[in-house]
Amino acid sequence: MKKLFLFVIVAATGSVLISSCKKSDPVSIVGKWNLVNQISCSSGVCDTLPPTAGDYAEFTSGGLLISGNNNVPTDTINYSVSNSNLYISYPSAGSDTFHINTLTNSSLQLFRDYGTSTATIDFSR
Repeated sequence: MKKLFLFVIVAATGSVLISSCKKSDPVSIVGKWNLVNQISCSSGVCDTLPPTAGDYAEFTSGGLLISGNNNVPTDTINYSVSNSNLYISYPSAGSDTFHINTLTNSSLQLFRDYGTSTATIDFSR
């Protein structure tokens, strides 16, 4: 009887430990992000461009990037994410690739290297 009781205690403890070690869900770019700032650098000179109050970008689960101001959409384009890169397809002007430097539940930082200049865009939610 003692062995059965000990087995039950060990089994119960093991199942609690296993269930408490659940992997956390990966952070997703999907959702609404508020623009914090944009930094543009060219020839070693950088300019920080503060956003207009209310500027946002919303990434939908269907692959649409909606940008706007104060909850009023102004532009919708297609996007995809792969291997820490954000690919944006413009309807008539080609595409852009941004590297995702940071992606947490509250912070998103995108980086683009144009060869002679760079752009860094920071978002929060």
